[in-house]
Formats: sequence, C-alpha cells, structure tokens
Amino acid sequence: MCKLSIIIPVHNRREITRRCLKCLQKQTYSDFDIIVIDDGSTDGTSEMIKKDFPEIILLHGDGNLWWTGATNLGIKYALKKGAELILTLNDDVLIKEDYIENFIIAHKEQPHALIGSINLSQEEPPRLLSAGNISLNHWTAKCIKRGQILSPYSNAFSGLLFSYTLPGRGTLIPRTVFDAIGLFDEKHFPHYAADDDFSLRAKKAGFNILIHTENPVFSPHEPKRAGGTEQTITSFLKSFFILHNPNYLPVLIRYNIRHHPYKLYIPAFVFLEITRRFFSYFLTRWEAIKNR
Repeated sequence: MCKLSIIIPVHNRREITRRCLKCLQKQTYSDFDIIVIDDGSTDGTSEMIKKDFPEIILLHGDGNLWWTGATNLGIKYALKKGAELILTLNDDVLIKEDYIENFIIAHKEQPHALIGSINLSQEEPPRLLSAGNISLNHWTAKCIKRGQILSPYSNAFSGLLFSYTLPGRGTLIPRTVFDAIGLFDEKHFPHYAADDDFSLRAKKAGFNILIHTENPVFSPHEPKRAGGTEQTITSFLKSFFILHNPNYLPVLIRYNIRHHPYKLYIPAFVFLEITRRFFSYFLTRWEAIKNR
C-alpha cells in the first residue's frame, strides 16, 4: 500500500485543531502519518499537540507562511520521507470514521487522479457549502449552487465526478502530480486560490480532477464570539486589500490572468466577480437587519 501523509496547516485554533486530530484518531484506516505545520501559534497549539498527540510530526513556521507556504512545508517533508500519497486537510472540519478508507478505495479505482471532498454543513439536513467547481461558466463565474440541501443532488450528484478545481480542505494527491507540476504556488497565491490554481495546473498536465461526492468534510457551526460586530462597509472595502481575505484583489486578478480562457474578457469578469461580492455583502446585511 502507498504511504499516505496528511498535511494540516494550523494557526491559533488550539481547540479546533484538537477536534480535528481526534477525528483522525478514530479512522477505520490507520496506515498514515499526520504532519501538522504550526505557523507561529501563540495559544499553546504546539504544546497541546506534543502532549496529547505525541505520534504527530510537528513542523513550525514563523507566522508568515500562510496556508500555501505551510502546506508546502509539510508536503516537502512528506515527499522527502517517501510519501506516495498526500492528503491536504484543514483543521476546521470534521470527518467520519471511514473518511480515509473511502479515499483509499477511490484511489485504487483512480490511481492517477486528484480526488477532493465536498464540504457540507453539520446541520440537519446538511447543506452543500462547496464542491470544488463541478460546473463553471467562464462568462458569469457561476459554479454549482451552494447552500442547498444535499438530497436534490442524490441522483446526478453521486460517486466520483469530474471537476474543474478541488478544495484544499480535503484533497488526495498522488506523488506523481507533484513530480509533474511542482508544489502549490505560494508566491502568487499565498493564502487563497492556491488550491484552485494547483487543480487547474494538474488538469492541464493531463491528470483527472475528481470530486468524491460521498466522502464529505463537515463544517461545524461556530458560535459567534462575545462582543462580535457585523462587518462594516469600511471593513468590507478594506478586505479587497488584505492578503488573508478571500476578497483579496491581487489574487483575483492573478488567478484570472493565468487561467481564464478568454483573456480579453478578464476585466469584465473581474468586475462581475467584485459586483457579486458586493451583492452578497449587502444581502447579508439586509438579512441581519430583518432578523433583529
């Protein structure tokens, strides 16, 4: 059996990290090692891991690696130690006990493919939060509809499906992919979009990109912190210039310059993306006002 290494970047989420690692301890398939990259946590995350999970390989960053740099650090370590399979995973998700086993079964069926997880809410019934980009319109930027109860997809949305991109929070990657295209691009995509970029580079190199619709990661509902406030229009506008925010404008532009098939349409596409995010922001504010 191929050696599997699970790569988890973490930063200042000690209890969330502990919850994720406990899920991995309960897996029905256990032939893997876990590499956690603590990128400068100050909340005792590393100390907790050393005490409660001594079997875990713990690497350290200085707080400036972000998701992509931390993930690459773990991947380089794993490949150097002989890993044949890499599973990227975020610490803010929960997984079922057969999660790794299901991936191994899928890998045997598609040994050269990248295989990602769908992301469901933990509520009942679960709602689809993301599924990579199974369908993507290059003119409108629309992909599979989010927020829907999973059951409507029970017929057409099952098994392994071809996808354009895969999420970093639960994707199995064979070593041969890294040999062919290198690591995640931490220079141009330090925190967001590196997973999408990596998927598309792998796709262009001839690898199948598959989403495993029956092997989800779950996002638990996190209670709001006491004293938390709604995002103001000022903070929303600033988010387009904050590196660790999904709205970060330079990443949006770089990503489309690299991957959009219709280069002359890129300015309009970026404008449409920004407009959609403004609409989402104001819709969220409106819902908050109605629910007061």
